[in-house]
Order: sequence, then structure tokens, then C-alpha cells
Amino acid sequence: MDDATRTLIRSAVHGAATVVDSPTGCRPVRLPDWALAQVDDPILRLFGNTTSGVRLSFVTSATWIALTALTDRTMFPGADPAQDPALFVATVGATTVGTSTDRSGAINRLIGPGIPRYDRVDGEPVTHRFDLGAVADTRTVEIWLPNTAGVEIQAVVADAPLKPSPRAVGRRWTHYGSSISQSSEADSPLGVWPVIAARRLGLDLTSLGLGGNAHLDQFVARMMRDSPADLISIKIGINVVNGDTLKRRTFVPALHGFLDTIREAKPATPILVISPILCPMHEDTPGPLGFDPARGLFPVPSSLPAALTGALTLRDVRSILRAAVEQRRATDPNLNYLDGLALFGEQDLDHLPDGLHPDTVGYERIGRRFADRPEVAQWAASTGTVAR
Repeated sequence: MDDATRTLIRSAVHGAATVVDSPTGCRPVRLPDWALAQVDDPILRLFGNTTSGVRLSFVTSATWIALTALTDRTMFPGADPAQDPALFVATVGATTVGTSTDRSGAINRLIGPGIPRYDRVDGEPVTHRFDLGAVADTRTVEIWLPNTAGVEIQAVVADAPLKPSPRAVGRRWTHYGSSISQSSEADSPLGVWPVIAARRLGLDLTSLGLGGNAHLDQFVARMMRDSPADLISIKIGINVVNGDTLKRRTFVPALHGFLDTIREAKPATPILVISPILCPMHEDTPGPLGFDPARGLFPVPSSLPAALTGALTLRDVRSILRAAVEQRRATDPNLNYLDGLALFGEQDLDHLPDGLHPDTVGYERIGRRFADRPEVAQWAASTGTVAR
């Protein structure tokens, strides 16, 4: 890749923490190396590289554009790569103008249970061409990268000059969450629920939806503290419960510490704390979560009562989050709470096929309902002023 192309791609990437150079191209990533160095979990690198919510944004009069990319998909045991391709989508404004699938990239096959690890099968790059149609003047064209894969961009060409679009087309929104926010089960990069919400609300999204890895890690709080954002949201709880990674004693101060870290540099930025959506297996049963190819996901609770261990259920988490926000609002009026059950609840169980992750319709409902909630309207309209 020549220097001019590398510079163009770096400037056109939206929704990533950084862009990492390689000898053959550029890789947008949502977690930088310094953050990954602070956790002993190789799976987090895979999900931090997954380009959920990441897009290339160009201003151009081109009638076609072609992107050459090498993908790497992370697959659970028993999943069929041929049935779950990586999808690229091109849009002009609200209109989808082209899609392209990729089944030729690398595969990272997760191995479990036990210590997180995976086997890798190498793949080949694919060129994705999008016909945009003729236009009298320039327009903004976005290429949305897969929500199910990491991507190394190796080339981008078109039949007219490409310029990176302005860095922010709307207020910048940084969202932190779990695999449900990463939305790998959605059938398109545009079906990721924070993407649906951002497009409806006119926000410039950076998504830190990290499959299995929303645990109030301080390196994420520092990223959010130090990155530009007009709005911040934190959807927390499901990974804490299904991983049994924090007990009541540690979850409460971890939540306050996470918010305190962000507030060190963003004392008035509107923050929305979102509790978990419905997950029947963990509403009243603590984790951890197990996986068996024959039976799917299932809770593996301790033989000791939760009252003795401090283990958390989702009902516990919702109560703790609500109480913490109410407590802090006495001195932090720009902090708000949204009950995740308002986004996805009992009425939506037909769209929770594995008992944990929504399907495409479920994610669409979450994104649409989020954009329409009065709590979100209040959060999005806040000026972020500090109370005196």
C-alpha cells in the first residue's frame, strides 16, 4: 500500500479508536494495543478488532468504488463459516446503494470451555465493488465494515477522486457495552442496534460493544475519558453476571470508579447508564455461563446461596445501577438511567433465539426503541453544563 492510500484510509475511518498499519494495509481497531496489554484475554483482541460500527466515509463524485480487504471472523464451536459471511454495505445518506459478502477471509475458531483460546485458519483478501450511480456533484459515501469480523483494508479505488469526509457529521456518541451492543447476530452492519439508533438520531457513533468483555475495565474508562465525545452511554451488567466476574461488593465500587474516571476529564458530558435487557436464564440465577454444543448456553450457578457469595443476578444489577445513578445525580445532573427492559423485554422473547442474544429483528427493536425513549431524548438534548 502506498503512503497516499494509507493516509486517505486513516483519515476516512470513523468509529475506531485507532488505525494500525501493517505491511499490506491498514486495520481499524476499537481497542488500542496499550489497552489490550492490560488484560490477559486473547479473545478480547479479536472482539476489539471486530469493526462493529466502523465505516469509511468519503466525499466523491465517483460512480463506483472498490475496496480490497482481508477479513478475519471469530466463530463459536459448531458454527458454519459458509452460513455466516462478513458483509460490507455502502450507503449514500439513508440509502443503501450496495452490499458485498466475504467468505474467503481468515477464521478464528473459539475453543472452550476453560481458558479463552482459539485456532486460526488463514484466508485471502477480497475486492468489494459498489456501483454508486451517476451524480452531478459530490456526495458522502460510507462503506460500513462488517459487524462480525476484523478487517485489514489493502486498497481503495474509484473512478473519481476520493476525499475523507469531515470527522463529525453530528454530535459524537461513544457507547460501551457487551456482545449485545456489538450485535454480531445482526444480519448487516446497519443492523447493529447502536448503529440503528445513531442513524435515527443523527449521531456520529463510536461503539465499544465488546463481546463477552463489558466488565467496567479501567482501561476502557480511560479511553472514554481521553477520547472526544459529546454523549456517552454505558450498557453494563450481562457480562458481569454471566461471567460471574464481579460480586456485589466489587461491582458497586467498580461502577463508581468507572464513572469517576470518565468525569476526571469530562465533568459535564451527558452520560446514560443502561441496565441489561431481558435474559431469562440470569434474571434470578447468577452465573457463570456455560456452553455445550449439544445444549447451547446455560447458567452454572454456585452450590452456595447468592446471599453468601454476593453473586449477582440481572435483577440485582438493575437495582444497583438505578440506585447508583440516583445517588450521584445529587452532584451530577448530567447522569441519567435507562432500564434495559424498556428496550427488550418479555414481549420480545421470540427474538432471543439462544436465550441471551437477540436476532436481527430484536436488534432492530432495541435500536428503534432506544432512539424513541424520552430518557434518551433528555440525554441527547442535554447541553452538558456543570451545575453551580
